[in-house]
Amino acid sequence: MSGSLDAMTCALWGRGAAPQNLIGLLLAMVNLLVHVPFTDLPSLRDYELGTLKQEYDYIIVGGGSAGSVIANRLSANPDVTVLLLEAGGLETASRQIPVMAAYNVGGHDDWAYWTVPQKNACLSFREQRCPLPRGKVLGGTSVLNYMLYVRGDRLDYDRWAQKYGAKGWAYEDVLPHFKDIEDYRVGPLGEYHGAGGEVPVDYANTSTPLSDVYLEACSQSGYGYVDYNGPSQFGCSRPQTNMKNGERFSASKAFIDSVIRARKNLDVALISQVTKVNFEGSRAVGVTFTRFGQSRNVSAGREVILSAGTIGSAQILLLSGVGPRKDLERLKIPVVSDLPVGRSIQDHVLFFTAVPVITDQQAGIPLFSLEDIAQYEQNRTGTKIFIDQILNTDAMRGIGAKPWDVTFPPCAEAGPQWSMEYIECLFRHLANPGWHICCSAPMGSHPNAVVDERLRVRGNITGLRVADASVMPDIVSGTTQAAAMMIGSKAAAMIIEDSGSDVKKTVR
Repeated sequence: MSGSLDAMTCALWGRGAAPQNLIGLLLAMVNLLVHVPFTDLPSLRDYELGTLKQEYDYIIVGGGSAGSVIANRLSANPDVTVLLLEAGGLETASRQIPVMAAYNVGGHDDWAYWTVPQKNACLSFREQRCPLPRGKVLGGTSVLNYMLYVRGDRLDYDRWAQKYGAKGWAYEDVLPHFKDIEDYRVGPLGEYHGAGGEVPVDYANTSTPLSDVYLEACSQSGYGYVDYNGPSQFGCSRPQTNMKNGERFSASKAFIDSVIRARKNLDVALISQVTKVNFEGSRAVGVTFTRFGQSRNVSAGREVILSAGTIGSAQILLLSGVGPRKDLERLKIPVVSDLPVGRSIQDHVLFFTAVPVITDQQAGIPLFSLEDIAQYEQNRTGTKIFIDQILNTDAMRGIGAKPWDVTFPPCAEAGPQWSMEYIECLFRHLANPGWHICCSAPMGSHPNAVVDERLRVRGNITGLRVADASVMPDIVSGTTQAAAMMIGSKAAAMIIEDSGSDVKKTVR
């Protein structure tokens, strides 16, 4: 799924979309039950506007999956002052319970965006608008998501470097930064995994008779058990997650709560929404933010780093005069730099069905894998996927699994069931964004690039970088959380290197 900010303009989800009373009651009970055990929730120092410094060396906007990493790494130097501005508050106890992930949409810590009404998509959604959940909380969407830790395929990153001109972002370049953040607990470390990092990576404790049967069916279909964050993505696996002791381990818990009490050079201001980057000429010199209706300017002696997410970082750039000239002039925003902000947005398509079909090409293997997606992106070849393939295994027949053949009523007249016309109708009604929105400020040297390979905003602007999922030039073949954390680690290393600091490198 791809588009521009114009095509995917977002609006706030009204509070009228609250959960049903029963779900709300259950959530309230869960909060009461877990109040005592979750004693290690963050207790950050909270700041009034008047107590913040007037100037910091670095200002980081957004404490999500990338911003939390950057704040951690930059503040490791006690001679550097760092301010992390976060529009939301702290995660609540219920957010740390994995099973509650399904109920994390639309709460106080979700920006709760919706698309504008669509003519040809979201047809079964209210007002034909699809939801776009984004975390408005310290930790960002890592507090709301399903905790899947999936790097993607090595071809994704090689494509960034080769096709989009993002030098230094090929797989071998980014692998040290994946290893840097990881405390890998799945199996042998080898050359692909790190130990001692802040993010615990382990298999989800989700073994069920059905999942066991599915893995056996995969084996009978020619696929072995695979570490999909290792050298190859061909195979089947239980999900790897960022969980510890059965609890969610968000970016804020990993990178902020672990250091905030000890590092007096790191300030974290919550409920502080940045509205603009301030410039002197073409140099970014600080930001304006609001807190409880009060506005405040704060200066950056070295750099401003936008890590507010794909929507948030693009919005701040536009409000600051960095974006397409025609759009800025139409909105009467003074133009600082004419750049294609928001023109390359992508997301995965989320679609639940029993018999998905991806392409009409065959790659010589029977089932779907992450590597197939990358192969399709690269060569426009891949696999045509039929659930029948796996249902015909002895393992699946042993539990009586049968194809799902119920006709979706709105598509009954579109064509024969599972014809291309019928499938197209299904997608137009049921497909929706997959929570992995990215690429609004892509890096590289291609025509739609907004930042260079060192994440500096292009053109004549200085002192301003973007570092989050928005800088991906192309979406990865997996969830974007791990890649966003990696971007944070690599961004911090480049910032330190460009500053000439003698602090040791951030990569272990």
